Amino acid sequence: MDIILTETNKGKRSLVCDSFRYRVDKTLKGEEISWRCTAKGCKARLRTDCTGTVIIQQKNTHNHDTSDRDNERHLLRVRSKRKADDDIAQRPSKIIRTELQNMDEANLKSEDIGSVSKAIYRKRRKSHPALPKSREETHQSLKKINIQSNKFENFVQFNDEQTGIIILTCPTNLECLCSVPEIFMDGTYKYCPKFFKQLYTIHGYNKGNYVPLVFCLLPGKSEEIYVNCFSSIVKLCSDQGHTLQPKAVHVDFEERVMKVMKDFFPSIEIKCCRFHLGQAWWRKIQKVGLSQQYKELDSDISKWLKGIFGIAFLAPDEVADCFIQIQIEEICLQLKCKQK
Repeated sequence: MDIILTETNKGKRSLVCDSFRYRVDKTLKGEEISWRCTAKGCKARLRTDCTGTVIIQQKNTHNHDTSDRDNERHLLRVRSKRKADDDIAQRPSKIIRTELQNMDEANLKSEDIGSVSKAIYRKRRKSHPALPKSREETHQSLKKINIQSNKFENFVQFNDEQTGIIILTCPTNLECLCSVPEIFMDGTYKYCPKFFKQLYTIHGYNKGNYVPLVFCLLPGKSEEIYVNCFSSIVKLCSDQGHTLQPKAVHVDFEERVMKVMKDFFPSIEIKCCRFHLGQAWWRKIQKVGLSQQYKELDSDISKWLKGIFGIAFLAPDEVADCFIQIQIEEICLQLKCKQK
């Protein structure tokens, strides 16, 4: 008889024998274990040794058929939940794919995979503390949780209730931040956690790669908040024995950020982001009601507007001359149209 040791949905000992599932009924004398079928109303029993791998006695017959699909789904759920508990950073989809490679999944359906994925999330939620209901609770929760990087370094480097700022990074990231000549900074509001106004990230350009190094949860975007944030980052680097002195920083067009960077690093070169510039121009095009003309392929207005976007690729001292040239060409085009 093939015996597979597993668990129930509640984490209790269970086994599968001849495609029937059993759970522990009671422990007998001599450390033998009595098992009963998990199907409601079925009186089938098993008696095994203490390991559950040697059958001593079978009692009664099953009053139902086996279900290979149910057994496969159950085994996949148990194994995936155990793996998810051991490695909380691994994605459920990857855990499930890995476990499927080690078992027969011929009878499983797509809804079974979805059910297992939900079970993984439920399992992980039990391992995590309850979600905070305020920013104060968020700060308190982070003080109680030991969050580490994959190198077992503390990942919550700054957690201040007074300023409402949380800085997530590690000593290795801070060392890298201080070694790169250029840094890239931007804030996002859409994906910011609850009770905070923005998630501000700092990337470094290291060995041909843009590496995320620092994540800051900020309560707003005032100049005072940026000052508190960057002063904390500079101090963290100093405490690690490093000096933060980037040569250039790439930011959006937020004046408060640019001012703070100049105050902290007077000699730094500030480079604004072409992506954010394009966003600002597109918003202006929409505001003045030219979005439809912009989308027309053969429209002169469309060609003129698209030409404006190319100005960003010019050297700064060439921008004014190019813009004047574009205007002159447009005036000449209008005069030709009138003459016709």
